[in-house]
Amino acid sequence: AFVVSKGQTYSYSFASSVATNKGHVFMPTNGVGRWTLTNDVPINVKLFDATGDGVTDDSAAIQSAIDNGGGRGIYFPEGNYIVRTPLDGTDKYYRVLVGSGKHAGTTITGKFSETWAGKPVLDLTGACNWALYNMAIEGDPAGSLPNLPGCDVLLARSTTLPNSNGHYFENCGLGGKTSL
Repeated sequence: AFVVSKGQTYSYSFASSVATNKGHVFMPTNGVGRWTLTNDVPINVKLFDATGDGVTDDSAAIQSAIDNGGGRGIYFPEGNYIVRTPLDGTDKYYRVLVGSGKHAGTTITGKFSETWAGKPVLDLTGACNWALYNMAIEGDPAGSLPNLPGCDVLLARSTTLPNSNGHYFENCGLGGKTSL
């Protein structure tokens, strides 16, 4: 059986008992079997409760999508997704982040407290084979913490830590600086 909900297609397995999460595995109300997101469509970040309203902290929702999105795309509908803690892509492989456009489309903006000052919006240290399409990523705006501006995407931290490789960026805007 298949069902479409919020633009996503799910299939039902009576025998499945895999762990549930907010994005791609749901348990029916009777507790038997699981509805699972099919592999042929990207995960919509809003299934993880991201809002993209430019006000709400979407850090946990986006991080959950990243953690659960291996091997499939993660779609960001039009909006400004605020992150108040850095997104951790370290040592994760094969992620594809797809937005609706970098100009008046999809933006991920870092707005960090003193705790995270100077940190990247997206840390890809040690990660491999990520692709980002049609979005803008902006480090902590200068007005937020003027003496410690953060970077947009961190690809490597030092010569002793694993470096990132195999990344692809298309139609992406990086608003501040990128640490390579």
